Amino acid sequence: YKCNILNSGGDGIYIYGSDPDFTFCNIRNSNGKGINYGFLNYNDCSLQIENDSIENNALGGLYFEVDYGGINCGSVSENISKNYFNHNTQYGAIWVNTGIGRVVISKNTFINNSSNQGGALHILGLNISIQCNRFINNQSNQGGALYLFNNDFADNSYIQNNIFDGNQATQAAVAYFDYIIANHPCSVNFNNNIVRNNVSDSGTILYFNGNLGGGLGNISTNYNITNNEIYDNQSIGALYLYYFSGVINNNNLINPLCQYEIYNDNTSGAPDISCGSNYWGTTNTQHIDSVIYDFFDNANQTFVNYTPFLSAPISADTSCISSSSGTYYVTNLEIHSFVFPNPFSTSATLSISNGQFAIGNGEIKIINLLGQEIKTIPIINQKEITINRDNLPAGMYFYKIIGNNNESIAVGKMVIQ
Repeated sequence: YKCNILNSGGDGIYIYGSDPDFTFCNIRNSNGKGINYGFLNYNDCSLQIENDSIENNALGGLYFEVDYGGINCGSVSENISKNYFNHNTQYGAIWVNTGIGRVVISKNTFINNSSNQGGALHILGLNISIQCNRFINNQSNQGGALYLFNNDFADNSYIQNNIFDGNQATQAAVAYFDYIIANHPCSVNFNNNIVRNNVSDSGTILYFNGNLGGGLGNISTNYNITNNEIYDNQSIGALYLYYFSGVINNNNLINPLCQYEIYNDNTSGAPDISCGSNYWGTTNTQHIDSVIYDFFDNANQTFVNYTPFLSAPISADTSCISSSSGTYYVTNLEIHSFVFPNPFSTSATLSISNGQFAIGNGEIKIINLLGQEIKTIPIINQKEITINRDNLPAGMYFYKIIGNNNESIAVGKMVIQ
Protein backbone atom coordinates (compact mmCIF):
# COMPACT_ATOMS: atom_id res chain seq x y z
CA TYR A 1 0.00 0.00 0.00
CA LYS A 2 1.40 3.40 -1.08
CA CYS A 3 4.70 1.92 -2.23
CA ASN A 4 7.24 3.61 -4.50
CA ILE A 5 9.64 1.21 -6.25
CA LEU A 6 11.88 2.76 -8.88
CA ASN A 7 14.90 1.78 -11.00
CA SER A 8 15.28 -1.81 -9.81
CA GLY A 9 18.12 -3.79 -11.36
CA GLY A 10 15.86 -6.87 -11.48
CA ASP A 11 12.16 -7.29 -10.79
CA GLY A 12 10.53 -4.40 -8.98
CA ILE A 13 8.77 -6.89 -6.68
CA TYR A 14 9.10 -10.70 -6.66
CA ILE A 15 6.54 -12.81 -4.78
CA TYR A 16 6.59 -16.57 -4.31
CA GLY A 17 3.74 -18.65 -2.91
CA SER A 18 1.46 -15.83 -1.72
CA ASP A 19 -0.81 -13.17 -3.20
CA PRO A 20 -0.35 -9.78 -1.51
CA ASP A 21 -2.46 -6.85 -2.72
CA PHE A 22 -1.00 -3.69 -4.24
CA THR A 23 -2.87 -0.38 -4.08
CA PHE A 24 -1.67 3.18 -4.75
CA CYS A 25 1.82 2.05 -5.74
CA ASN A 26 4.29 3.44 -8.26
CA ILE A 27 6.43 0.71 -9.88
CA ARG A 28 8.67 2.02 -12.62
CA ASN A 29 11.88 1.55 -14.59
CA SER A 30 12.70 -2.03 -13.50
CA ASN A 31 15.18 -4.00 -15.59
CA GLY A 32 13.02 -7.05 -14.89
CA LYS A 33 9.28 -7.36 -14.33
CA GLY A 34 7.34 -4.72 -12.44
CA ILE A 35 5.53 -7.23 -10.19
CA ASN A 36 6.43 -10.90 -10.60
CA TYR A 37 4.07 -13.37 -8.94
CA GLY A 38 6.53 -16.22 -9.23
CA PHE A 39 4.14 -18.96 -8.13
CA LEU A 40 0.41 -18.82 -7.42
CA ASN A 41 -1.28 -22.03 -6.37
CA TYR A 42 -4.82 -23.37 -6.48
CA ASN A 43 -5.94 -21.52 -3.34
CA ASP A 44 -4.52 -18.04 -4.03
CA CYS A 45 -7.70 -15.98 -4.44
CA SER A 46 -8.99 -12.45 -3.82
CA LEU A 47 -5.96 -10.71 -5.31
CA GLN A 48 -6.45 -6.91 -5.54
CA ILE A 49 -4.24 -4.69 -7.71
CA GLU A 50 -5.78 -1.21 -7.82
CA ASN A 51 -4.86 2.43 -8.44
CA ASP A 52 -1.25 1.69 -9.30
CA SER A 53 1.09 3.19 -11.89
CA ILE A 54 3.16 0.45 -13.57
CA GLU A 55 5.47 1.96 -16.18
CA ASN A 56 8.65 1.41 -18.18
CA ASN A 57 9.45 -2.10 -16.92
CA ALA A 58 11.74 -3.99 -19.30
CA LEU A 59 10.26 -7.48 -18.79
CA GLY A 60 6.61 -6.56 -18.39
CA GLY A 61 4.28 -4.95 -15.88
CA LEU A 62 2.48 -7.82 -14.07
CA TYR A 63 3.65 -11.39 -14.57
CA PHE A 64 1.83 -14.43 -13.17
CA GLU A 65 3.34 -17.91 -13.04
CA VAL A 66 0.51 -20.17 -11.91
CA ASP A 67 0.59 -23.72 -10.56
CA TYR A 68 -0.05 -26.19 -13.41
CA GLY A 69 -3.41 -27.07 -11.86
CA GLY A 70 -4.50 -23.45 -12.27
CA ILE A 71 -6.51 -21.27 -9.92
CA ASN A 72 -10.19 -21.90 -9.33
CA CYS A 73 -11.69 -19.47 -6.84
CA GLY A 74 -15.37 -20.26 -7.30
CA SER A 75 -17.34 -17.03 -7.07
CA VAL A 76 -14.34 -15.05 -5.75
CA SER A 77 -12.66 -12.76 -8.32
CA GLU A 78 -9.11 -11.58 -8.74
CA ASN A 79 -9.38 -7.82 -9.43
CA ILE A 80 -7.01 -5.65 -11.46
CA SER A 81 -8.61 -2.22 -11.72
CA LYS A 82 -8.02 1.52 -12.08
CA ASN A 83 -4.32 1.14 -12.90
CA TYR A 84 -2.13 2.95 -15.40
CA PHE A 85 0.09 0.67 -17.52
CA ASN A 86 2.52 2.48 -19.80
CA HIS A 87 5.46 1.27 -21.89
CA ASN A 88 6.00 -2.17 -20.35
CA THR A 89 7.92 -4.33 -22.81
CA GLN A 90 8.71 -7.99 -23.64
CA TYR A 91 5.80 -9.42 -21.61
CA GLY A 92 3.49 -6.43 -22.07
CA ALA A 93 1.32 -4.97 -19.31
CA ILE A 94 -0.15 -8.24 -17.93
CA TRP A 95 1.06 -11.75 -18.75
CA VAL A 96 -0.55 -14.89 -17.30
CA ASN A 97 1.54 -17.94 -18.16
CA THR A 98 -0.78 -20.77 -17.09
CA GLY A 99 -4.43 -21.20 -16.18
CA ILE A 100 -6.11 -18.62 -13.97
CA GLY A 101 -9.82 -18.32 -13.26
CA ARG A 102 -12.36 -15.57 -12.60
CA VAL A 103 -10.31 -12.44 -13.17
CA VAL A 104 -11.85 -8.97 -13.51
CA ILE A 105 -9.69 -6.45 -15.39
CA SER A 106 -11.55 -3.15 -15.34
CA LYS A 107 -11.16 0.62 -15.68
CA ASN A 108 -7.44 0.45 -16.47
CA THR A 109 -5.52 2.43 -19.06
CA PHE A 110 -3.01 0.56 -21.24
CA ILE A 111 -0.75 2.78 -23.37
CA ASN A 112 2.32 1.86 -25.47
CA ASN A 113 2.88 -1.63 -24.04
CA SER A 114 4.43 -4.33 -26.20
CA SER A 115 5.16 -8.06 -26.37
CA ASN A 116 5.32 -10.89 -28.88
CA GLN A 117 1.74 -12.00 -28.10
CA GLY A 118 -0.71 -9.54 -26.57
CA GLY A 119 0.83 -6.09 -26.32
CA ALA A 120 -1.28 -5.23 -23.27
CA LEU A 121 -2.80 -8.53 -22.09
CA HIS A 122 -1.65 -12.11 -22.65
CA ILE A 123 -3.90 -14.46 -20.68
CA LEU A 124 -4.40 -18.20 -20.52
CA GLY A 125 -7.47 -18.44 -18.35
CA LEU A 126 -11.16 -18.91 -17.96
CA ASN A 127 -14.09 -16.77 -16.88
CA ILE A 128 -12.21 -13.57 -17.66
CA SER A 129 -13.96 -10.20 -17.57
CA ILE A 130 -12.19 -7.36 -19.42
CA GLN A 131 -14.38 -4.29 -19.15
CA CYS A 132 -14.31 -0.50 -19.20
CA ASN A 133 -10.61 -0.22 -20.16
CA ARG A 134 -8.71 1.94 -22.63
CA PHE A 135 -6.17 0.22 -24.89
CA ILE A 136 -4.13 2.86 -26.74
CA ASN A 137 -1.12 2.34 -29.06
CA ASN A 138 -0.10 -1.12 -27.83
CA GLN A 139 1.96 -3.32 -30.16
CA SER A 140 2.58 -7.03 -30.75
CA ASN A 141 3.17 -9.66 -33.42
CA GLN A 142 -0.14 -11.36 -32.50
CA GLY A 143 -2.83 -9.36 -30.75
CA GLY A 144 -1.80 -5.71 -30.51
CA ALA A 145 -3.91 -5.23 -27.38
CA LEU A 146 -5.12 -8.73 -26.38
CA TYR A 147 -4.05 -12.33 -26.81
CA LEU A 148 -6.50 -14.64 -25.04
CA PHE A 149 -6.37 -18.40 -25.22
CA ASN A 150 -7.86 -21.44 -23.56
CA ASN A 151 -7.00 -25.06 -24.22
CA ASP A 152 -9.72 -27.27 -22.82
CA PHE A 153 -11.40 -25.52 -19.88
CA ALA A 154 -15.08 -24.68 -19.61
CA ASP A 155 -15.23 -20.92 -19.99
CA ASN A 156 -17.56 -17.94 -20.10
CA SER A 157 -15.58 -14.76 -20.74
CA TYR A 158 -16.56 -11.16 -21.46
CA ILE A 159 -14.72 -8.39 -23.29
CA GLN A 160 -17.04 -5.43 -23.11
CA ASN A 161 -17.33 -1.63 -22.86
CA ASN A 162 -13.68 -1.05 -23.84
CA ILE A 163 -12.03 1.39 -26.24
CA PHE A 164 -9.30 0.07 -28.58
CA ASP A 165 -7.55 2.89 -30.42
CA GLY A 166 -4.31 2.97 -32.41
CA ASN A 167 -3.07 -0.55 -31.59
CA GLN A 168 -0.83 -2.38 -34.06
CA ALA A 169 0.18 -5.98 -34.81
CA THR A 170 1.39 -8.16 -37.63
CA GLN A 171 -1.69 -10.32 -37.03
CA ALA A 172 -4.78 -9.10 -35.15
CA ALA A 173 -4.15 -5.43 -34.37
CA VAL A 174 -6.67 -5.49 -31.51
CA ALA A 175 -7.35 -9.04 -30.30
CA TYR A 176 -6.33 -12.61 -31.09
CA PHE A 177 -8.77 -15.16 -29.62
CA ASP A 178 -7.30 -18.66 -29.69
CA TYR A 179 -9.91 -20.92 -28.09
CA ILE A 180 -9.01 -24.51 -29.00
CA ILE A 181 -11.66 -26.19 -26.86
CA ALA A 182 -12.28 -29.86 -27.63
CA ASN A 183 -14.20 -31.23 -24.65
CA HIS A 184 -15.92 -28.38 -22.77
CA PRO A 185 -18.46 -25.67 -23.67
CA CYS A 186 -17.01 -22.20 -24.03
CA SER A 187 -18.62 -18.80 -24.59
CA VAL A 188 -16.70 -15.63 -25.52
CA ASN A 189 -18.66 -12.37 -25.55
CA PHE A 190 -17.25 -9.32 -27.35
CA ASN A 191 -19.83 -6.59 -26.76
CA ASN A 192 -20.18 -2.79 -26.64
CA ASN A 193 -16.58 -2.02 -27.60
CA ILE A 194 -15.23 0.81 -29.72
CA VAL A 195 -12.56 -0.43 -32.14
CA ARG A 196 -11.00 2.34 -34.23
CA ASN A 197 -7.76 3.46 -35.92
CA ASN A 198 -5.98 0.13 -35.39
CA VAL A 199 -3.52 -1.17 -38.00
CA SER A 200 -2.39 -4.58 -39.24
CA ASP A 201 -1.20 -4.08 -42.79
CA SER A 202 -0.71 -7.78 -43.54
CA GLY A 203 -3.28 -9.28 -41.16
CA THR A 204 -6.59 -8.57 -39.45
CA ILE A 205 -8.05 -6.42 -36.68
CA LEU A 206 -9.94 -9.12 -34.73
CA TYR A 207 -9.03 -12.81 -35.08
CA PHE A 208 -11.51 -15.43 -33.83
CA ASN A 209 -10.35 -19.06 -33.72
CA GLY A 210 -13.01 -21.47 -32.46
CA ASN A 211 -11.37 -24.88 -32.37
CA LEU A 212 -8.16 -25.87 -34.05
CA GLY A 213 -7.70 -29.16 -32.23
CA GLY A 214 -11.21 -30.63 -32.13
CA GLY A 215 -11.97 -30.67 -35.84
CA LEU A 216 -15.01 -29.52 -37.80
CA GLY A 217 -17.46 -31.72 -35.94
CA ASN A 218 -16.37 -30.64 -32.50
CA ILE A 219 -16.53 -26.84 -32.40
CA SER A 220 -17.68 -25.94 -28.89
CA THR A 221 -16.59 -22.30 -28.67
CA ASN A 222 -19.50 -19.94 -29.19
CA TYR A 223 -18.68 -16.30 -30.01
CA ASN A 224 -21.18 -13.52 -29.37
CA ILE A 225 -20.01 -10.35 -31.21
CA THR A 226 -22.65 -7.67 -30.72
CA ASN A 227 -23.12 -3.91 -30.47
CA ASN A 228 -19.56 -2.90 -31.31
CA GLU A 229 -18.42 0.15 -33.25
CA ILE A 230 -15.67 -1.11 -35.57
CA TYR A 231 -14.51 1.64 -37.89
CA ASP A 232 -11.55 3.37 -39.57
CA ASN A 233 -9.20 0.43 -39.07
CA GLN A 234 -6.60 -0.68 -41.61
CA SER A 235 -5.94 -4.32 -42.50
CA ILE A 236 -6.79 -7.07 -44.97
CA GLY A 237 -9.84 -8.08 -42.93
CA ALA A 238 -11.57 -6.39 -40.02
CA LEU A 239 -12.90 -9.70 -38.62
CA TYR A 240 -11.18 -13.00 -39.42
CA LEU A 241 -13.23 -16.13 -38.64
CA TYR A 242 -11.66 -19.59 -38.35
CA TYR A 243 -13.62 -22.59 -37.05
CA PHE A 244 -16.13 -19.95 -36.01
CA SER A 245 -19.49 -20.61 -34.40
CA GLY A 246 -21.75 -17.87 -33.04
CA VAL A 247 -23.34 -14.59 -34.08
CA ILE A 248 -22.15 -11.21 -35.38
CA ASN A 249 -25.09 -8.85 -34.90
CA ASN A 250 -25.81 -5.14 -34.38
CA ASN A 251 -22.31 -3.84 -35.11
CA ASN A 252 -20.98 -0.96 -37.17
CA LEU A 253 -18.57 -2.34 -39.76
CA ILE A 254 -17.18 0.70 -41.59
CA ASN A 255 -13.52 0.22 -42.52
CA PRO A 256 -12.71 1.61 -45.96
CA LEU A 257 -9.00 0.84 -45.46
CA CYS A 258 -9.76 -2.87 -44.96
CA GLN A 259 -10.09 -5.05 -48.04
CA TYR A 260 -12.81 -7.08 -46.28
CA GLU A 261 -15.07 -6.37 -43.32
CA ILE A 262 -15.61 -10.13 -42.77
CA TYR A 263 -13.06 -12.73 -43.88
CA ASN A 264 -14.72 -16.11 -43.42
CA ASP A 265 -12.22 -18.97 -43.32
CA ASN A 266 -14.78 -21.56 -42.19
CA THR A 267 -14.34 -24.42 -44.65
CA SER A 268 -17.09 -26.68 -45.94
CA GLY A 269 -18.60 -28.66 -43.09
CA ALA A 270 -18.23 -25.87 -40.55
CA PRO A 271 -21.22 -23.64 -39.70
CA ASP A 272 -22.43 -20.83 -41.94
CA ILE A 273 -21.99 -17.39 -40.35
CA SER A 274 -24.96 -15.54 -38.85
CA CYS A 275 -24.17 -11.89 -39.56
CA GLY A 276 -27.52 -10.09 -39.70
CA SER A 277 -28.58 -6.67 -38.45
CA ASN A 278 -25.22 -4.92 -38.87
CA TYR A 279 -24.57 -1.45 -40.29
CA TRP A 280 -22.13 -1.45 -43.21
CA GLY A 281 -22.10 2.29 -43.92
CA THR A 282 -24.51 1.73 -46.81
CA THR A 283 -27.57 -0.27 -47.80
CA ASN A 284 -26.04 -1.09 -51.20
CA THR A 285 -25.94 -4.90 -51.32
CA GLN A 286 -23.30 -4.86 -54.06
CA HIS A 287 -20.95 -3.04 -51.70
CA ILE A 288 -21.76 -5.33 -48.78
CA ASP A 289 -21.09 -8.41 -50.95
CA SER A 290 -17.75 -6.93 -52.00
CA VAL A 291 -16.49 -6.57 -48.41
CA ILE A 292 -17.36 -10.14 -47.35
CA TYR A 293 -15.10 -13.07 -48.21
CA ASP A 294 -17.07 -16.34 -48.19
CA PHE A 295 -18.45 -19.10 -50.45
CA PHE A 296 -18.98 -16.69 -53.34
CA ASP A 297 -15.25 -15.96 -53.39
CA ASN A 298 -14.10 -19.51 -52.65
CA ALA A 299 -16.46 -22.49 -53.01
CA ASN A 300 -14.58 -24.30 -50.23
CA GLN A 301 -15.80 -21.76 -47.65
CA THR A 302 -19.21 -21.47 -45.97
CA PHE A 303 -21.78 -18.68 -46.38
CA VAL A 304 -22.04 -15.38 -44.52
CA ASN A 305 -25.70 -14.45 -44.16
CA TYR A 306 -25.77 -10.66 -43.74
CA THR A 307 -29.51 -10.02 -44.09
CA PRO A 308 -31.34 -8.18 -42.74
CA PHE A 309 -28.97 -5.20 -42.40
CA LEU A 310 -29.31 -1.89 -40.59
CA SER A 311 -29.87 1.44 -42.32
CA ALA A 312 -28.37 3.53 -39.48
CA PRO A 313 -25.39 3.05 -37.14
CA ILE A 314 -25.59 1.71 -33.59
CA SER A 315 -23.84 3.23 -30.56
CA ALA A 316 -21.64 1.18 -28.24
CA ASP A 317 -21.94 1.89 -24.53
CA THR A 318 -18.53 2.79 -23.09
CA SER A 319 -19.83 5.26 -20.49
CA CYS A 320 -18.33 3.24 -17.63
CA ILE A 321 -14.81 4.26 -18.70
CA SER A 322 -15.22 7.87 -17.59
CA SER A 323 -16.08 6.78 -14.04
CA SER A 324 -12.67 5.26 -13.33
CA SER A 325 -10.32 6.69 -10.73
CA GLY A 326 -8.72 10.08 -11.31
CA THR A 327 -5.54 9.29 -9.34
CA TYR A 328 -3.55 6.20 -10.15
CA TYR A 329 -0.93 6.10 -7.46
CA VAL A 330 0.57 7.70 -4.41
CA THR A 331 4.28 7.61 -3.66
CA ASN A 332 5.88 6.84 -0.33
CA LEU A 333 5.91 10.58 0.31
CA GLU A 334 2.12 10.40 0.81
CA ILE A 335 1.48 12.62 -2.21
CA HIS A 336 -2.12 12.76 -3.45
CA SER A 337 -3.20 14.78 -6.46
CA PHE A 338 -6.60 15.71 -7.81
CA VAL A 339 -8.13 18.10 -10.34
CA PHE A 340 -11.15 20.25 -9.52
CA PRO A 341 -13.52 20.79 -11.19
CA ASN A 342 -13.29 17.68 -13.30
CA PRO A 343 -14.69 17.82 -15.97
CA PHE A 344 -14.01 21.52 -16.72
CA SER A 345 -14.50 23.84 -19.65
CA THR A 346 -12.14 26.81 -19.13
CA SER A 347 -9.70 26.12 -16.29
CA ALA A 348 -9.18 23.80 -13.31
CA THR A 349 -6.91 23.58 -10.28
CA LEU A 350 -4.57 20.66 -9.75
CA SER A 351 -3.94 20.25 -6.02
CA ILE A 352 -1.36 18.27 -4.09
CA SER A 353 -3.29 17.29 -0.99
CA ASN A 354 -0.41 16.88 1.50
CA GLY A 355 -0.08 20.33 3.03
CA GLN A 356 3.56 19.74 4.00
CA PHE A 357 4.72 19.13 0.47
CA ALA A 358 5.29 21.56 -2.37
CA ILE A 359 7.13 21.06 -5.63
CA GLY A 360 10.08 23.42 -5.78
CA ASN A 361 11.05 22.97 -9.41
CA GLY A 362 9.01 20.62 -11.55
CA GLU A 363 6.38 20.48 -14.23
CA ILE A 364 3.04 19.03 -15.28
CA LYS A 365 2.85 17.17 -18.55
CA ILE A 366 -0.54 16.94 -20.28
CA ILE A 367 -0.87 13.79 -22.41
CA ASN A 368 -3.59 12.92 -24.91
CA LEU A 369 -5.15 9.49 -25.43
CA LEU A 370 -2.56 8.63 -28.07
CA GLY A 371 0.20 9.00 -25.46
CA GLN A 372 1.47 12.28 -26.93
CA GLU A 373 2.68 15.06 -24.64
CA ILE A 374 0.79 18.11 -25.85
CA LYS A 375 1.36 20.67 -23.11
CA THR A 376 3.84 21.37 -20.29
CA ILE A 377 3.14 23.60 -17.28
CA PRO A 378 6.08 24.66 -15.04
CA ILE A 379 5.81 24.34 -11.24
CA ILE A 380 7.83 26.57 -8.91
CA ASN A 381 7.29 26.03 -5.17
CA GLN A 382 3.58 25.32 -5.58
CA LYS A 383 0.95 23.04 -4.07
CA GLU A 384 -1.85 24.26 -6.35
CA ILE A 385 -1.44 24.77 -10.08
CA THR A 386 -3.94 26.25 -12.53
CA ILE A 387 -4.52 24.31 -15.73
CA ASN A 388 -5.94 26.50 -18.49
CA ARG A 389 -7.75 24.86 -21.36
CA ASP A 390 -6.29 27.21 -23.99
CA ASN A 391 -6.83 25.55 -27.36
CA LEU A 392 -7.21 21.97 -26.18
CA PRO A 393 -10.21 20.23 -27.77
CA ALA A 394 -12.86 18.56 -25.64
CA GLY A 395 -11.98 15.07 -24.47
CA MET A 396 -10.08 13.05 -21.89
CA TYR A 397 -6.42 13.72 -21.02
CA PHE A 398 -3.82 12.38 -18.61
CA TYR A 399 -1.58 14.53 -16.48
CA LYS A 400 1.80 13.54 -15.05
CA ILE A 401 3.46 15.53 -12.27
CA ILE A 402 7.26 15.65 -12.42
CA GLY A 403 8.76 16.46 -9.04
CA ASN A 404 11.89 18.04 -7.58
CA ASN A 405 14.20 15.17 -8.60
CA ASN A 406 12.82 14.80 -12.12
CA GLU A 407 10.76 11.78 -11.01
CA SER A 408 7.14 11.19 -11.90
CA ILE A 409 5.30 11.47 -8.59
CA ALA A 410 1.62 11.35 -9.60
CA VAL A 411 -0.49 10.50 -12.60
CA GLY A 412 -4.18 11.17 -13.08
CA LYS A 413 -6.71 12.13 -15.65
CA MET A 414 -8.99 15.03 -16.44
CA VAL A 415 -11.85 15.70 -18.83
CA ILE A 416 -12.42 18.88 -20.84
CA GLN A 417 -16.00 19.54 -21.87
